[in-house]
Amino acid sequence: MTTQVTIVGGGSYQWAPELIADLIGTPSLAGMRLVLYDIDPNPLPKMEVLAHKVNGALEAHTTVAITTDLGRALDGANFVIVCISTDGFRSMAVDLDVPAAHGITQTVGDSVGPGGINRALRNIPCWSASAKPWRSTAPRPGSSTSPTR
Repeated sequence: MTTQVTIVGGGSYQWAPELIADLIGTPSLAGMRLVLYDIDPNPLPKMEVLAHKVNGALEAHTTVAITTDLGRALDGANFVIVCISTDGFRSMAVDLDVPAAHGITQTVGDSVGPGGINRALRNIPCWSASAKPWRSTAPRPGSSTSPTR
């Protein structure tokens, strides 16, 4: 059985290239199916080309698919990695700049402190909405084939 890894936000120029290289370079994932999903279709072909180049260089026997259809992206997924950022880098800068203006220094503004709270308030509704389809396709804990219902 082939392992499928789906990256939600797979068109991200910031996060996807590193993830793609790390996943394809992981020996235990050799021969996997990598699915790149994004709501923006424009960067997906570039990420697909990158994945094929990394795969060729590492001879990992990975198959790559791209899609803007979340249902297709999740179908058959053993692992789902979410790397979305609602409102992009501009809003992330605010997450750091506003606390800094009040004397709060954050080493990691995306997950802790005031910046983390702001990011969570922006992203949780998106994550929650996109997670609804996962409930019907995700394997139950301890099972690789039985979806939760």
